[in-house]
Amino acid sequence: MELNIMDYVDPKLVVVAAVCLMLGVFIKHATLIKNNYIPFILVGVSIVLCGLYIFANSPMTDSQAVANAIFSALTQGVLMAGLAVLIHQCYSQGASLKINADKAKTE
Repeated sequence: MELNIMDYVDPKLVVVAAVCLMLGVFIKHATLIKNNYIPFILVGVSIVLCGLYIFANSPMTDSQAVANAIFSALTQGVLMAGLAVLIHQCYSQGASLKINADKAKTE
């Protein structure tokens, strides 16, 4: 059984992951907040942005539609923040592997 992340992610909301990635890099370099709080901030921002998009583009006709929109905003927000953190960690780990490989070559 294959796990494809795009089966769970709304393609229209991938831009939220890019925004969270840039926001996380900005916060990290601004040194305003400890690094261990950045993922939690990104989750909150991502949920709000996904919620704004979902509520703006969904007809709110009854309580079931509202509950569905809230659930979608929460799940998509967590997925988008997770995607942003995953991309950042892959880049960071890849860069550190390259640095370590370059050091090993020079020794």
